[in-house]
Amino acid sequence: MVERTQAGREATGRKGGRPHKLSEETRATILKLYDNGKGLSKNKLSQKYGVSRLTIKRIVES
Repeated sequence: MVERTQAGREATGRKGGRPHKLSEETRATILKLYDNGKGLSKNKLSQKYGVSRLTIKRIVES
């Protein structure tokens, strides 16, 4: 059963899992706005984009 599921995902070109809430473009914008702590704070960025501070922290520290 697992093999059939994996084969179906490969055939359709999907990876599975939950899609990201923020696009790669938005992630790049967040990094620019944060600017190594010199720009907006993680708290302000989380409020602006409607995500948790932990999400912003993961983006900044990746």
